Amino acid sequence: MSDIAFAPAKLPVFATLKKACRVSLKAVGPLLLLSLLFTPVFFFAILTVWFVSLLVGMFFSSSAITLGSTALVDLAMLAVAVPGFLAILVFTIRVLVGSFRLADAACDGRTLKFADVLRNRRPNVLVFFALVLTVVVMTLLGLVAFIVPGVMVVMAFGLAPIAMILEDKGLRDSLTRSRQLTAGNRWQFFGVYLIANLVYLPVYIASKPLMAALNETENITTIIAMTVVSVVVSLLSSVFATVIPVVVFRELRALKDRPAEVVAPEPAPEPAPEPSGAA
Repeated sequence: MSDIAFAPAKLPVFATLKKACRVSLKAVGPLLLLSLLFTPVFFFAILTVWFVSLLVGMFFSSSAITLGSTALVDLAMLAVAVPGFLAILVFTIRVLVGSFRLADAACDGRTLKFADVLRNRRPNVLVFFALVLTVVVMTLLGLVAFIVPGVMVVMAFGLAPIAMILEDKGLRDSLTRSRQLTAGNRWQFFGVYLIANLVYLPVYIASKPLMAALNETENITTIIAMTVVSVVVSLLSSVFATVIPVVVFRELRALKDRPAEVVAPEPAPEPAPEPSGAA
């Protein structure tokens, strides 16, 4: 018996988008709740770091320690601000990673606790940040040369962060995994994002006159209603944007990692009956 591995099928663009819509409906609750919890904490943390660094600067500027120099004031403010903003960056990455884990769980109908999602220390924040920075730099280098190579770089390595999160791979292995999964399906991958953005484009265009009207109106009810609509649309768009790469990754993994199709050998021909001897 011989195994014959056929070339993997192409990523179905519209079916993938349809699945992403279904998964988004399942994940909308957890992802919106995570976003609503994260947003006020994020802005509060930024204001806290800014306010504390400002207080430290004021303290040193009024102290005799500075000896009339502003260098020590700036150094003291940086000593507070830099660790504070690094801590905010780490927390932001944890929430981003957690959102992808929630989207992956929604694909399987699983439920994850927020505490478990945020406590998960994998992947390493520094390695994940280095991976994202690597993909961004490679993309920019591709775009500097030509537009199409830049787009193909995004499609080739755009799933590397998802590979690192869902398969716990290192930086190099994540890039390799993304390149292998997207090989032969990069234009389909691009088509998924292109159609998704084309669907969102009318919403974006329609929001422009609404925002202009919002700036001109003085009716409190209208302002509140339009603000709520704008926030809801932004949150739903962020949910869909989070789900799409997870669904694409899982679909490509199903195509590329499926067992090779086995072709059964043809049955051997039956032996011809022996001619009967003469009596």
